[in-house]
Amino acid sequence: MAHPKAINLEDFDQLKNTAGIYLFDFWATWCGPCKTMNPIIDGLSEDADLADITFISVDVDDQPELAGMFKVSSIPTFLVIKFKGDGTFDKETDIIAKSIGAQSAFDFKLMLTKALEENK
Repeated sequence: MAHPKAINLEDFDQLKNTAGIYLFDFWATWCGPCKTMNPIIDGLSEDADLADITFISVDVDDQPELAGMFKVSSIPTFLVIKFKGDGTFDKETDIIAKSIGAQSAFDFKLMLTKALEENK
């Protein structure tokens, strides 16, 4: 397990070729709620119960193209995405959970656990 990996648009295109479940964390350095969530996300990225989720970090100021692709208008925004590994991506079917704003570690883990269980 590792801390969230920062990606760009090229990395995103490569991720589509790797089957799996990913948590995308859209954030910004100036965002208070994002700062609240950072240690929670870091902790959950090390949680053995969530080992099947790859944690991805997207700074919306550094990667506006990615934020725009997902129509992120509020931060933090969290998307749980399931890639089939065939290079395709469909926003309607591949985004399996979405959360906007800060929340407790317990509630966030509950959302991630449910997404995992429903999409194994």
